[in-house]
Amino acid sequence: MIYVNCAQHEQVIKLLESYPGDVKFEFKGKTGLKLSFEATTDDDSAVELAKSIIKNSELGKSLYFQVIK
Repeated sequence: MIYVNCAQHEQVIKLLESYPGDVKFEFKGKTGLKLSFEATTDDDSAVELAKSIIKNSELGKSLYFQVIK
């Protein structure tokens, strides 16, 4: 399970769940600003991939976010 802390919930959920690569992210829930996702890879790899996906998106250029396991 990985967690994304951010303010733009809907956009981040859509961004990760629609990622076209081999790794798939499934939104599991929200608590405050923390979004929970299951990924089809180990947590360390999922954290790095999620960071990269968000950073390289239009949203990531101006969004403060944190991805943790």
